[in-house]
Amino acid sequence: TCGCVGSGFVIFKGFLTESEQRRLETQIMPWFNRRDAGGVGGMNQAIRFGSDMPKWCTEVADRLRSLDSATHNDDGTGPSLFPRAMLKREPLFDSLIGNLYNPGDGIAKHVDLLDRYDDGIISLSFLSHTVMNFERLPIGEHSEESNAHPVEVWLDPGDLLAFSGDARYKWSHTIPARAADVLRGEEVERGVRVSITMRKLINKARFGHD
Repeated sequence: TCGCVGSGFVIFKGFLTESEQRRLETQIMPWFNRRDAGGVGGMNQAIRFGSDMPKWCTEVADRLRSLDSATHNDDGTGPSLFPRAMLKREPLFDSLIGNLYNPGDGIAKHVDLLDRYDDGIISLSFLSHTVMNFERLPIGEHSEESNAHPVEVWLDPGDLLAFSGDARYKWSHTIPARAADVLRGEEVERGVRVSITMRKLINKARFGHD
């Protein structure tokens, strides 16, 4: 199922089936060179870009375009995953970062690098759930929007989160560092989780040389 979380936020619940998740995990997990079931002793991040992008990234991009087309009305109106001009770019994504999180890990509040990545970002979740919080960036001391409530997004394995426009540029995002989250009043412990974030580089010549 697909739903709009806010301005520029779209979440696809169950974007990847369980069998698709297992297939991709067999390709992704060796990137981290894990030494035990908890991920201890290996790397917690892997980067791929340009010609090193795996083939399945193109398959994900093609599916996103198909899903987006399915939401259009006959007159071309209707909800869209990303601005439609963006969906025509080739490739849709040419940068991938994989992160491995152990229970209790998080990421600090941030906005993805504005001078490195173009608009339109997706994140795929594997192995375990997490919660990602989006918070409107302050616009002015007396602005209503500077006091907007954070948006909490629950991500299960197989979910895809997409954000563009305001969500990309005017909201920060973070994953709280904690071992468990609360869902409908019940505490749910986190397991080892992997996220795959896919983006489009603005200037590939600068990548890795900043």
